[in-house]
Amino acid sequence: MRQLPAWGLSLVIASTTGCDCEEDVRAQVIEETAEIAIGDRLLEVELATTTDQHERGLRYRSCGQPAMALVLSTPGELPIWQCDVALELDLLFVRAGRVVDVVVAAPPCPGPCGMCPLYGEGVEIDAVIEVATGVLQPQQLEVGVRVEGLPE
Repeated sequence: MRQLPAWGLSLVIASTTGCDCEEDVRAQVIEETAEIAIGDRLLEVELATTTDQHERGLRYRSCGQPAMALVLSTPGELPIWQCDVALELDLLFVRAGRVVDVVVAAPPCPGPCGMCPLYGEGVEIDAVIEVATGVLQPQQLEVGVRVEGLPE
């Protein structure tokens, strides 16, 4: 059995979450999670609360159907790009407990990162929810949908 360096912990965590694949060692897997409600759907999300966690997001993730909430400490903009993201993602931009903007099926962008489109520019938010496309139903991917359970 090979010995993993400390930064390889994400590989171990990902491999114990029920998926049959190994995450890239560069993938971020956050242990802190929350159960949130998006409309009538309950969803467990990893909580990204720091700038570093926001920048990494779901980059390099390829196992299962990951979901992450990128939560800002104060309302502001948090444009999202799909550089080095292996999965198509639905992006929900949330302000004051409501979805204010949605991007459905944002495609992966292999780079160079500077050429990848940005989503959510100019939208003031409290959080962005990134979820693998297909996890949420169309009625949960609409502006105005209530989101509950995000930390304040």
